[in-house]
Amino acid sequence: MLKRGIFISFCLFIPIFSVSASTNYCEEPNCSNRPFAKSAVMYKRAMSAPQPAKAGDLGGETLSHGLPGVWDDVRGVVTFPWSAQGGVALQLVAMSLPAVAAGHERFTSAGWYRELFFLDVGDGVPRLLSAYLADPEFQPGAQDLIDQSGQLWLSQFLLYQEAEELQADPDFYLGYNEGAAVADLRFVTNPEGEVLQVVVDIYSDAGEYQYSVAPRPGDRLNPSFVGYDTANPDVLYALFYFADPQPLEKALSLQRRYYVPSGLTDSALPNDFDAAGLRLSFLLEGFADEGGAARFGYSELKDLGYAWGDAKASSSGSGAAAWPLLVLALALACRLRPSRRRLTSR
Repeated sequence: MLKRGIFISFCLFIPIFSVSASTNYCEEPNCSNRPFAKSAVMYKRAMSAPQPAKAGDLGGETLSHGLPGVWDDVRGVVTFPWSAQGGVALQLVAMSLPAVAAGHERFTSAGWYRELFFLDVGDGVPRLLSAYLADPEFQPGAQDLIDQSGQLWLSQFLLYQEAEELQADPDFYLGYNEGAAVADLRFVTNPEGEVLQVVVDIYSDAGEYQYSVAPRPGDRLNPSFVGYDTANPDVLYALFYFADPQPLEKALSLQRRYYVPSGLTDSALPNDFDAAGLRLSFLLEGFADEGGAARFGYSELKDLGYAWGDAKASSSGSGAAAWPLLVLALALACRLRPSRRRLTSR
């Protein structure tokens, strides 16, 4: 069983502290120490599907970096910094792309268009997702709810409640550890980044895949954002946007776009907030399966040479649009729980 520690937070503005994944953490008034097992397609693709043969297959920019060591799979990750209360400096994952070898301990990742994926649950507020390109040449299986081929992407650590279950029994999800089913958001795009189809993969509390559903109005969801502590590659942070799952008011919208938020253009943001100055970095993330034990590693951070507000020449700079980082400032009720993830082949 391959595991990686996870710390779950429901807000970016709370003290986040470093503890072992096996440490007991009791949160009053509800004390618990429960596993949070999750699928992680991004670490298993090297064992189940070929990676792009050439760096230019995915188009866009090709980013390069070095990572010492021997790895079963390497990902190229675009990040931006976030300083959490409590002194933990995180790198938040904006996009994770397959990496291919380009010499001794050198790797390249293609497909960086300086755009990210944003989710709109129907309230008009786009929310940034940590998106992982799991399979650049995806072909759906006969039993898969997805029937579109293209590029398969994954956003993990979604909490989900189906309207059908809630209508039949309002207390249906009270027995779940997180008060909702743990889920992954899977979606397929064409090479231009247009989202063709979205499904939600539902997991049990033990991390076992149960079934897939198409998101429908009335369902409730709580997306998260993934953060890396580069000093501790065995741990990642799942930072949820809300204290509780929010209703999907109309058809879910997911787009690859470019936005720059500013408190001047969005009253939900602090007046002095300006995402234009956030510096983007690139790092390599390595995964190795050593006889059932997982080993993870990060490269050093590589500054991409520009801030988000300068990522596209066509941008009008600060306040160009209401960018989804606004939700990083909206979650007021916060929780933190140390947990673990199991890597599966799904």
